[in-house]
Amino acid sequence: MTLPKVEAAVDAVVHGKNPVSAVKDASWKNFKIPPIDIPVPTAADLASAPKTPADEAIDFFGNAPAPGDAPIQVYELKLEEDGGPNKDRAYTRLPPPYRPYILRVTLDAGTPPCNNGIFKTNFPLDGGKFDRAKFVERTLPSVFSKPIQIDLPVSHAGAFVYWIEYDAPGGSPERVKGREGYFNVDPVLRIKKRQPILSDDNKVLSPTAGGGSITSDYIKIPLDGLSVLTAVSKWMGTLPEWLPHLREASEKGYNMIHYTPLQQRGSSRSPYSIADQLAFDSELFEDGCSRETGVHRVAEALKAARDQYGLLSLIDVVLNHTANNSAWLVEHPEAGYTLSEAWGRVLDVLNVDLYKEWEEDSRVALDNIRNRLKYTRLDEHGPRLGKITRDLPLVDTYFTRLPPSDDYPRSALCLANNGWIWDADPLKNFALRPSKAYLRREVIAWGDCVKLRYGDGPSSNPWLWEYMTKYVETLAYMFDGFRIDNCHSTPLHVGVFLLDKARVINPNLYVAAELFTGSEETDLVFVSRLGINSLIREAYNGWDPKELSRLLYRYGLGKPVGSMDGACLTYPEDIPSPFAQGPSRPGIVTPLQGSAPHALLFDLTHDNESPLSKRSAEDALSTGALATFGWCAVGSVKGLDELFPKLLDLVGDNRKYEVSETGDYKGIGEVKRLLNHLHSEMVLDGYSEGHVHQENNYIVLSRVQPTTQKGYLLVAHTAFSKGSKDRGWIDPIKLRRTKAEFIYGTTVDIPSYDLPVDTTTIRGLPATLGRISSFDIRQGSDEEGPYTEIIVPDYFPPGSILVFATQMQDIDPTLDDFCKSQVTEAFNDLDLVDLNVLLHRCDGEEKDATGGEIGTYNIPGIGNLVYCGLEGWIHPLRHIMKFNDLGHPLCGHLREGTWAMDYVSSRLERQVGTFPRLAKPAAWFKERFEKIKATVPSFLRPKYFAIVISEAYKAARRATVEQCSDFVSNGHVFTQDLALCSIQMYGLVQSASLDPAKPVPCLAAGLPHFAAGWARTWGRDMAPDGITILAEPVKRRFPLDDAFVAWDDPIAYSYSSTVAEIIQEILQRHALGINFREHNAGPNLDMQMSDEGFNINIRVDWETGIIYGGNAKNCGTWMDKMGESQRAGTKGVPGTPRDGAPVEIIGLLKSTLRWLDELSSVGVFPFKGVEAEIDGKLRVVTYKEWSDLLQASFEKHFYVPLDPAEDSKYAINPAVVNRRGIYKDVYGTPKDREWSDYQLRCNFPIAMTVAPELFDPAHALGALKIADEALRSPLGMKTLDANDAQYRGDYDNSNDSDDPSVAKGRNYHNGPEWGWPLGYFLRAYLHFALVQSGGKDLHDILHHLHTALLVSRRHIQNDPWAGLPELTNRNGAYCHDSCRTQAWSASTLLDFLDDVYRL
Repeated sequence: MTLPKVEAAVDAVVHGKNPVSAVKDASWKNFKIPPIDIPVPTAADLASAPKTPADEAIDFFGNAPAPGDAPIQVYELKLEEDGGPNKDRAYTRLPPPYRPYILRVTLDAGTPPCNNGIFKTNFPLDGGKFDRAKFVERTLPSVFSKPIQIDLPVSHAGAFVYWIEYDAPGGSPERVKGREGYFNVDPVLRIKKRQPILSDDNKVLSPTAGGGSITSDYIKIPLDGLSVLTAVSKWMGTLPEWLPHLREASEKGYNMIHYTPLQQRGSSRSPYSIADQLAFDSELFEDGCSRETGVHRVAEALKAARDQYGLLSLIDVVLNHTANNSAWLVEHPEAGYTLSEAWGRVLDVLNVDLYKEWEEDSRVALDNIRNRLKYTRLDEHGPRLGKITRDLPLVDTYFTRLPPSDDYPRSALCLANNGWIWDADPLKNFALRPSKAYLRREVIAWGDCVKLRYGDGPSSNPWLWEYMTKYVETLAYMFDGFRIDNCHSTPLHVGVFLLDKARVINPNLYVAAELFTGSEETDLVFVSRLGINSLIREAYNGWDPKELSRLLYRYGLGKPVGSMDGACLTYPEDIPSPFAQGPSRPGIVTPLQGSAPHALLFDLTHDNESPLSKRSAEDALSTGALATFGWCAVGSVKGLDELFPKLLDLVGDNRKYEVSETGDYKGIGEVKRLLNHLHSEMVLDGYSEGHVHQENNYIVLSRVQPTTQKGYLLVAHTAFSKGSKDRGWIDPIKLRRTKAEFIYGTTVDIPSYDLPVDTTTIRGLPATLGRISSFDIRQGSDEEGPYTEIIVPDYFPPGSILVFATQMQDIDPTLDDFCKSQVTEAFNDLDLVDLNVLLHRCDGEEKDATGGEIGTYNIPGIGNLVYCGLEGWIHPLRHIMKFNDLGHPLCGHLREGTWAMDYVSSRLERQVGTFPRLAKPAAWFKERFEKIKATVPSFLRPKYFAIVISEAYKAARRATVEQCSDFVSNGHVFTQDLALCSIQMYGLVQSASLDPAKPVPCLAAGLPHFAAGWARTWGRDMAPDGITILAEPVKRRFPLDDAFVAWDDPIAYSYSSTVAEIIQEILQRHALGINFREHNAGPNLDMQMSDEGFNINIRVDWETGIIYGGNAKNCGTWMDKMGESQRAGTKGVPGTPRDGAPVEIIGLLKSTLRWLDELSSVGVFPFKGVEAEIDGKLRVVTYKEWSDLLQASFEKHFYVPLDPAEDSKYAINPAVVNRRGIYKDVYGTPKDREWSDYQLRCNFPIAMTVAPELFDPAHALGALKIADEALRSPLGMKTLDANDAQYRGDYDNSNDSDDPSVAKGRNYHNGPEWGWPLGYFLRAYLHFALVQSGGKDLHDILHHLHTALLVSRRHIQNDPWAGLPELTNRNGAYCHDSCRTQAWSASTLLDFLDDVYRL
């Protein structure tokens, strides 16, 4: 049967006619689609290509760089601790690879994915062709000291996925697959270069003067430089009639034509209802031609557009439906959804007892019919279809009925039409169960389109997949880009497959799409999986000037003026070859923060109402102009420039576009010519920064080149309402330190919105541009310096625009480099105390050190910074620099004045007398800030302040790290962050010094609570010279006897002892027993303690060597919270007395005795032991003898066996045992509180760390595993088992309740989670796990323990105090009574990491 007969039959059925009468004696059985010669490269052609781009990248990086080569660009994508990207980085858009560059995926050392981790990607890392299903693997190194890096050499466009697989924690045999990440690489687009649109003196050049004319050279155009014009081909005429339209589009600055579908249209004549996907529409050709000839003729027309007019081509691709009269449907009805598939639920419902569900479905269906009928027939804003006819039925046609066939049952020949649904989930197919969309009449159907049924993959419907593959391959060979029509309704796996096929033919295929998902998150799913390069956005979706400005900012800003990420976050680095061979190259590393989908911002799209219908005809000028200033691809529909009064009927209107002669453009064409050309020129020249200002009905949009500070400024008076000629109001536009030159300005006068009927030509409204020939630009000066002022003319009605060229004055193009220069020289002489002043100093420290003259800086809207030094500034700046958040209060403050700059330099200058080495940094800051103040306009101050502070911070940090050990200087960032906590804590204040005669630097326990005064002396100062300290003399605060003297008594500090003598004295005093009452006992000494608490009694049991001490009314250890509440009856009652033998004290004693025995045996320590009274006799007990006593008795007295049958071997009371397999917290608590011995607390790992020899390794590891489950918390260790009856996890020192367990914070150590014990736990676990495994499980052990550091790592990087807290409440919750950064919270973790480093 002939193709015309097939079409006639199907067309008859669609319109309710008898197909038999249309085609008599038809036989469909053997119908085949005639073959077509598609000019597509064969597999052999592709295989014979010399090298793929991925192969060329291998060659590129394998060769040495030539002299003068630019540094390699490295884009760094940091993964989270679980191996996946964070939400912001889940999708990354990368630039076109004009030259190979590197995508670097990084992961912190010691994170879970490093545990036998494998990086997997379908990016062709090893060269060859891209295959979506082929994954390359890279094994991650199991390192714990430096970040892991995987470098991907990017040399071609495409859409790629990656993830990491690794061993599950806890020894599980299952592998963990991390969250997937996606990166899309923009295509490389080449177009003909054009001449500038402006002369050297900024005059608009006419076409005859060469303005914007096409040259013979090709250039690469970024996606942002595209200027797209949508044209409906049927209104352009036949191919020969296209040429005037192409010439006009080119002259008007467009560089890409978006063609609506050019394939053979179906019976409705809509270009989006395609009857034959492999043939071009017959109306394109003035004389008939074959399919093959048609393909070649269209290809020739596109080539002419590209070569002669510099116009790339973008074609609509329709993948989810076909015309209802597509002839091939008769032969392949399986390509559509049958009635039973779309309505299948009807039978399900009727055949079961679900009548209520059926009633509800019926009600919804009737409501939808009623609402649709009201819209299509009655509503003012609807199409008002009029009389009901066969062609315009009462309800939408849901199914296409194919002619009868001997090969298919009748049910298979009724196919569902496509359509759309309000608020539908685009990831679900509404034609498949369990959807009831057709049944409930929820589908707004396109009666001329059959929905295609692809199934799960090519095997589900082989013919359809092969046929549509030929369709996209043909188009990819001919066109530069695809616009995916109705992309949100195209099954995701279909789009992925077909676009992959298209990209094989055209690797640099540009893909744009319309997406109506209603969700940015869902948009990203489509963009990342399909590799969509641009999402189509529309300025006319803005319902008022404010919303329009938001759209312009959201999709077209680029970066805000004064952006700082490039200047502050990029850094140079020597880049090794990403392959096994090849030299290193200099590179520039740019951290990636994730990407938003790129926008193709149309002023108006081809399927939406005209400006006259939506706002006013005059608004076409203002909105059309604003769109061209976007840092994005921009677009327009043919008709906006010409001021078409209404949306044209894509199906029924058969007129032709009017043609404009060169230089005589209709409507606003003259304006768009200037602005389209200017748009592409700004992108090519790097005008990447923008600013959007909306005021009343005005929008001001500027673009700036950040290096030269040249720019363009557009003032647009929007026209959202019809009829007004009012100038409106906008304040004078002040451009600080910037000169402006007027380029162009115009109003638009449209005398009438009525247009005479023209039956042959599509014309726009008659309009006159009121050119503004000159403009008075005012110059002025005030306290902030010189400025230019722009005031709009008195007559400037809605729709009018002004365009200016701008140039910042007196700006040094090398200022960025100057701000970074000589920083190392300025900071390299500083010692650690100098660096404490430069980097840190909290408010209390600074005020103490400066006599109250200087405190932390207050930023309006934020409050006081936590540090006076650079660490205080860098915390808010990290966020600002990362996201270019110029709306941050700090940026506003910097724009308002230079006080912050003055503070940074002056606080150092005022302390040079005490810290003379700070003179160089102070001068360095001052020199740079003075130049910034003198030459930089206020809106750029935040950028240059950030450059100076960030460079200084990096230099100060380097200066610190370089003075540390190799463990720190060669360690990862977390190690260095912890080490910098020592700089936070160690500094000079006036009110606290270990030397009473003069201030000397000392160590704070934590900040801010221990910043100065008596609290500061709690710090534990350390000596740097190791064992030689034993011989150092130390002045004694008290004399050699027990007498008390005041600190200023002549006897005080009059005696000296060596450190060795003091150690010996301490041990000797303990050996003989210590019994005394504290001097000045009573409320003057401690207002909370009861009388008994002042009595100190310590003794040694010489049968076991164990020391006992304390009493029920005192706190003998670090768990030292005294009850304070009169109301709760706890005043003078300790929360944790721990009287007896605390486990960590015994461990520390054992460690000390072992150490002294070792030193004494080699003659380094001048004593051998202590005198002790044993059995009534005084005798010498050597350090070793005492140590051996402890060794022999410890397990018996402290271990609680797992098996009760072993209780007889240990000193325990089974009646009060709470947990087994642990070590007692205390031994020897009086009987009335014996239960406290058996509380599970975090102290036994301290003893394990300092004296591991005391512990049975199997017992120790078992107890540590219990602690791992029961005590380890996000940032530390619980101080008490949560299963204990006394557990109270939240500390609040201000609690004044009558609850004795928590009143006045009595639970300080009964549950709250302290930071410093975590390090001891990790060290103990590492030791005993290695002992028990014989060193075989090191890899697994280290991964397990490093997992415990993940929260600490995150916290220290994100917290403004840049440290680890003293304690947290339950489950790591913030505790307001805690020090925000604590010395030993950081130091014990450093100890653990040092243990790892030494393995």
